[in-house]
Amino acid sequence: MNPDQLQQKTVTVVSQPQLASLLGLVPDQTTGSTLVPKESSPPQFKNPEDQKVAQITYDLIRKLENQPQRFPSVTCLQKPDMQAALMQEVANQYRPPQLEIEGVIEKPNIAVIVAKTVERVIQKTIDIPRILVVPTGEVR
Repeated sequence: MNPDQLQQKTVTVVSQPQLASLLGLVPDQTTGSTLVPKESSPPQFKNPEDQKVAQITYDLIRKLENQPQRFPSVTCLQKPDMQAALMQEVANQYRPPQLEIEGVIEKPNIAVIVAKTVERVIQKTIDIPRILVVPTGEVR
């Protein structure tokens, strides 16, 4: 083995969904040697607080994927009651990094960020149809 090869530092390359990159989301548990490939288009949210709200929204949508009775397809996100429920849950989970002083720190507009995140999720997601196989005749 070449001694120069022993001196090389290792780099961790993280692959994440294109939708997460478009929203400006950063993977959890990154280190100094973590490399996230950059997308060709700029992220939708550049402000870290907006990205945090988008991350919460994206996580909530991902949790809904496992509830086919409540969330049969991604187009259900366009319903006003579903968006209102998402906004309420995001508002409950969002915590600012420090106490906010009025006029010093601009609060993120949760309604706009949730709407933009939902729009991106709808654009970048393909619904997979659910197939139910029902036998006809006698089953043995």
